Amino acid sequence: MRIRNNVAYDPHFVSLGPYHHGEARLMPMEEHKVRAVLHFLKNSDKPMTDYVNALVEVVEELMGSYDQLDHKWRDGDKFLELMFHDGCFLLEIMRKFTDNNYGDYPGNDPIFGIYGFRKFSVVLFEDTLKIENLVPLLVLNKLVVVEKGMTRDQSTVYINHLVVMFFRIINIFVIEVDDRTDLGSNTFMHMLALAWKCMVGDYLLDSHEQPGTVYRTPATVLNRDAKVEFDVSEKNSLIGFAFDKEKGILNLPLIKIYDCTDSLLINLIAFEHLHTGVSHHVSSYVLYIEGLIRSIKDLKLLRLKRTISTDKNADEIVRLIQKISHDMGFISRFTLFHVINPLNEYYDKRKRKWEKRFRKWRSNFMEKYFDSPWSLIALLTAALILVLIGLQTVYAILSYYKPADDTLQTHHL
Repeated sequence: MRIRNNVAYDPHFVSLGPYHHGEARLMPMEEHKVRAVLHFLKNSDKPMTDYVNALVEVVEELMGSYDQLDHKWRDGDKFLELMFHDGCFLLEIMRKFTDNNYGDYPGNDPIFGIYGFRKFSVVLFEDTLKIENLVPLLVLNKLVVVEKGMTRDQSTVYINHLVVMFFRIINIFVIEVDDRTDLGSNTFMHMLALAWKCMVGDYLLDSHEQPGTVYRTPATVLNRDAKVEFDVSEKNSLIGFAFDKEKGILNLPLIKIYDCTDSLLINLIAFEHLHTGVSHHVSSYVLYIEGLIRSIKDLKLLRLKRTISTDKNADEIVRLIQKISHDMGFISRFTLFHVINPLNEYYDKRKRKWEKRFRKWRSNFMEKYFDSPWSLIALLTAALILVLIGLQTVYAILSYYKPADDTLQTHHL
């Protein structure tokens, strides 16, 4: 995956977790992490040792969350310090952004104030969903249990709600996420896994998933050759595809394309490919959308049908979709055959019907006008007369305006 895109999984602004910690370009944020820790401890009015002891209980599980963990992080104290600092930073950032309550941070604070939100919210959001830049939600869970005296289930509900609200405030998600999204006390590995759940929704994972060759037809071709229409799906989810073969309408989830859409989708695809128990819903979504939007004409058609929301121009969108599809690489399991198969059957049937009508019309035309030389002569004569009439009309129009031009010219001389 990194061969195809070497920067899609790297943070731009802040390191979270061990993989990119200490990189020179990310070091300026470390002092702000320390400030976050100090504010968190001050507001919670509990000693740091209480939080560290809670993390010690699950240190092996936390270490096990990271594949190929560098030897330097095998030091339990150093690793726990990293988890504590990054966990406090995430809680502070999400709370400040979602509550619009900047506490004892000044309004012009470069990170935690309103200035920081306006300036860095998008890039911070992007960095929190990079697959190499994640902190287990178990860390946040443990911190909140100590801070608020909650049970494990209560803190899980609280964290899930906080993360979803963070997604909503940023308002650049591929689908609409709001505070009504109910995740209950379901536990998630990290924020990227929770984002995947929000985008896919409740779904029986393997009911439609299977390998096979995916034949995709561009939107304009579907519309031109088979009169397929497009509409926005009522399901607020990436799996909200449905085809009504009676009406010939393909329902699509609202496609939202913004600055960080490519980063988000590429990392969600990586999440699907790297976890064997996760279905390839996002990968299938990207692959199918790329098949629908092959050109600017396809994009304009879907925009006209209000199935796309974006602030980018058409060229940018087409390039972005093609880039995501290229970076995705091979997809072994496709989840939309239950939609694409009946759509392809409908398309083939309608196309054959129109081709049959055209062949019949062509046959009748040839039989009527080319069955004898006299028929051909009559056809050519009629065509010539139409051309002459057209030329005569143009000449008459030009003659109407020419006298005025001559009069003006004579007067000038």
